[in-house]
Amino acid sequence: PSIFSSTIFDYKQCCTRLKEAAFLIKGLKIDLIDERSGQSDTFFFQSGIVEYINDINKSKNPITEPIFLEGTGNGIQIEAVLQYTEKTNENILSFVNNIRTKDGGTHETGFKSGLTRAFNDYARMKGLLKDKDPNLEGIDIRDGMTAVISLRVPEHLLQFEGQTKNKLGTAEAKTAVETLVAEKFGFYLAEKGEIANTLINKTIKIAKAREEARLIKENARMQKQKTTKPANLVGKLAPTQVKDGSRNELFIVEGDSA
Repeated sequence: PSIFSSTIFDYKQCCTRLKEAAFLIKGLKIDLIDERSGQSDTFFFQSGIVEYINDINKSKNPITEPIFLEGTGNGIQIEAVLQYTEKTNENILSFVNNIRTKDGGTHETGFKSGLTRAFNDYARMKGLLKDKDPNLEGIDIRDGMTAVISLRVPEHLLQFEGQTKNKLGTAEAKTAVETLVAEKFGFYLAEKGEIANTLINKTIKIAKAREEARLIKENARMQKQKTTKPANLVGKLAPTQVKDGSRNELFIVEGDSA
């Protein structure tokens, strides 16, 4: 009390943090006992973050099993698990040395790029994407996906952005995670052909719907421009004052200074 303004421990907050720690360190048993009220909880998860993602998605109607990826790269230990549900939102939880990185960082960037590479490589290999088709985009690939990423980064490589440690800045983490996810998830897609085809076709359908929505919005914007008086074209060009083509000139310049 001589140091802290409040010495009241919140049982629910302690419960949440210790349960999270037990998920991240598989096989660790944690007993939480509140001697004020006699309330107690025990946390033990033999499968670690696989059970974590099951807990997160228990009411979201999963359409795939938890896909667990594990390995080491650049001296960094990596665990990741992802699962697709019927929901449309993306949910990624990332941790470094058991610290929650709420603002993401290089490990999340590597995870996303590795996932996108694995999807596109498989889709090209199986002919689900033709040569003329553009690559699938990450935003479509991660639609309905929940993921948990947990890294163990050695002290000499550990670098956070900002004092709150909410964002990882370790450059080696991006390469390590991207390589691992692209390789291991690529193997998963190759082994689980039926599930892989379902996910690829789902992604293609989402991409087409997003593109159609973009075109509708773009056409509506262009139609609106046609019905309004072009007093100033895109802020740079002025409309011609006369309709005699022989008297009109178009000046093409570059930049505001020009």
